[in-house]
Amino acid sequence: YTYSQATKQSRKYAPEVARFLKQGKIKEAIDVSNGKNVKHSHLAKVLVLGLQEWQYQIETGEVQRDKEAAVDAAKRAIQRATAVNLADLKRGLSGLATIGSTAPFVGLFGTTFGIINAFSGMALTGSGGIAAISAGIA
Repeated sequence: YTYSQATKQSRKYAPEVARFLKQGKIKEAIDVSNGKNVKHSHLAKVLVLGLQEWQYQIETGEVQRDKEAAVDAAKRAIQRATAVNLADLKRGLSGLATIGSTAPFVGLFGTTFGIINAFSGMALTGSGGIAAISAGIA
């Protein structure tokens, strides 16, 4: 659910925020990034911190003094947000990996149990007919 919501919301979010950024409307882009309709969007969560940092750099005049340092500060904000959101998206994957790695053994156990039942049926009837074997396998 988390991945599908994040992807769906990010696909809607990207063109909308791009339109504001092309127009130079950073505050509007930040408002869109903080909106309720993008609360699961990984792209919005990452980009909003970079935009907020860039807005701060503009307001403090750092962009005019040292544009390269301002860009680096925004990049670092995006990198921090990416690391946090990546950890959030990875949450729960270890449980899924455990289930995926043990599933073949559960299937093997079922097969073994069915064969034991089939041989038990053969022992009780004294023959290897289809009626004796199929009850244990099915």
